[in-house]
Amino acid sequence: MSDETSSSPIVGFRTLLTKTVDGVLSEKVLFSFFENGDVDPARPQQTVVGRLKLAPARSVNPAARNTMNWQIEMTAGTAELAISMLDYPDLVVKERDMVKPLERPGAKWWSVASADPRGGARLVIQLVQE
Repeated sequence: MSDETSSSPIVGFRTLLTKTVDGVLSEKVLFSFFENGDVDPARPQQTVVGRLKLAPARSVNPAARNTMNWQIEMTAGTAELAISMLDYPDLVVKERDMVKPLERPGAKWWSVASADPRGGARLVIQLVQE
């Protein structure tokens, strides 16, 4: 991206808007880091602040039947966590790391499905509940 584009009013406004919305909607989450299925001693647990959006649970019918006897419901829990890399420049997130919302009573752990750095300033993490 050229200097001309990065200093444009539109990009600046979008950055300000994103930062404002994240500031209002952000919450504390706890990361527990893993390597090959075991706790990673090189990456101790860390509390960060980010915007966590939970996707609504979906019901699916794998049998594709119309009768009540055949209907099977499966709940697929997914979420997205957006973190400012400006606030956490040393944060390294890998697939299968675990995340727990700290401000939601009774919240369960989520597993990292993927992490997308989106240009370096923002880390977007896809989460699944197992």
